Amino acid sequence: MKVFFAVDGSRESLNAVRQVGQLLAPAADAAAIYFAPPEVIFRRGGNVLAPVTDGVAVAVEPTTAAMQLSADKSLQEVAAAAVVETVVKEARRLLPEPLAAGARTITAQHTPREGILIESEKWGADLIVVGARGMSGFDTVLFGSVSRAVVHGSRIPVFVSRTDSEHRGDRPFHVLFASDGSVCSEAALAAATKLTLPRNTKVTAVTAIETLPPEVPEWMAQAGRSAEAAEMIDRWTRETERDKYRAHEELATLMTKQLPPFAGADVIVAEGHSAEQILKLLADRRIDLVVLGSQGKGFLKRLFIGSTSEKVLTHAPCSVLVAR
Repeated sequence: MKVFFAVDGSRESLNAVRQVGQLLAPAADAAAIYFAPPEVIFRRGGNVLAPVTDGVAVAVEPTTAAMQLSADKSLQEVAAAAVVETVVKEARRLLPEPLAAGARTITAQHTPREGILIESEKWGADLIVVGARGMSGFDTVLFGSVSRAVVHGSRIPVFVSRTDSEHRGDRPFHVLFASDGSVCSEAALAAATKLTLPRNTKVTAVTAIETLPPEVPEWMAQAGRSAEAAEMIDRWTRETERDKYRAHEELATLMTKQLPPFAGADVIVAEGHSAEQILKLLADRRIDLVVLGSQGKGFLKRLFIGSTSEKVLTHAPCSVLVAR
């Protein structure tokens, strides 16, 4: 699998490199580190360059090898090269060997959100990895504007890493696969199965069905549950149970076709709105990674992702792997 790491020097993007790097197999996977050099701002004092990228300052020592470039280079070019070297060097340090040694460095003069999509497609990536940066002023965890744009525009699966979702080795690594039965869901599952997960990984597979009880007219309810009302409710109950059984069988069959640990997934059919049920499981089961598909609607499907995946991406306390 070819994994495209998009970094900007921030703690969140570098944590994404470390987190996903641990889920790759150096013998089978390839990595590329993408960094779009920012406009460099010089801060006087000490001989330190302080370029600012997307609001994140990256300190660069003037002794870096990039400062030894030929004299015909402008100071801006030399500084930009120094920034690239510093950020990419740190990203490589966080990758396991020999994945780091063979990692390709990609830089381009695009805006970050455009460059990630353009260069990942050029390289033939199978998975894009970005860090989610929380935004101040909100109680819920939001993912940054660049990450959001990449998820919305990418043709391939995107792994959105969250800094605060650190997995502790003294408990199983828990993956939640949320299925809606679509091709998008299966694409997300296929991407997740290519990851080299820890041996103690536990997988839960969930699908949700919307179950709304029939609206009983007020006069029926006041009539002390007439025979008609009782029959209506009984029919609704039977249909709901039939739908749950069918959904469980379909998801269980899909999971048995996968390799471990996905083949041994605990299958759940939840009742209610998909996003709400997924977020509830994330909180109740201490999930480390949620995997789900995303479906755009109508003629805007290339621009927007589905409401369920949007809500999960916005509110999930853990990392998210999403595919369209």
